[in-house]
Amino acid sequence: MFRTIVPILICFLCFTSFMLEGRFIRWSATRPLLWSDFQGQPTTDDGAVTYAFLDRKLYKKNPRITYLKAIFGKEQSWVRIPDSLGLIHEQGHFDIVEMYARKFNNKFSVPYLDTKEDRVSLETKQFDELCKEMDEVQANYDGETQGYLNQQEQERWNKWIKKQLDSIPKIEFD
Repeated sequence: MFRTIVPILICFLCFTSFMLEGRFIRWSATRPLLWSDFQGQPTTDDGAVTYAFLDRKLYKKNPRITYLKAIFGKEQSWVRIPDSLGLIHEQGHFDIVEMYARKFNNKFSVPYLDTKEDRVSLETKQFDELCKEMDEVQANYDGETQGYLNQQEQERWNKWIKKQLDSIPKIEFD
């Protein structure tokens, strides 16, 4: 029976991973967003919505290490009228999420606290603070660029986001 269950379980896990892969995109410097990734239905009067979030994971090689991944939800993201400038703006939202994933991962890439409880408590506190700061940056990004309509501000933000990503090392966990 065990021999039957193991292959079924492996196939299920591979299938589940495949299913999630089709619905979500992990941030990658070599794979920018495309308008075809925005598969959801409009729910507000906005021109487009990017649903990007921080996904918390345990490092398989050392479960005392928690790390974050920047994820884009295809089915929760949508666009009314696609245009190239709007796509650059929406990519900026995803890039900001990646920036905060890197900040967290660089801070917590080494298990340095004595107990798991201390570490989890500190990580949770830092994660909450990081999300609050990220939400403020996202709101400032939209406000100052006027949703990309202010091209001068959009260009300034594009440079700032690139500078941030270039200055924060990306740590690979899997």
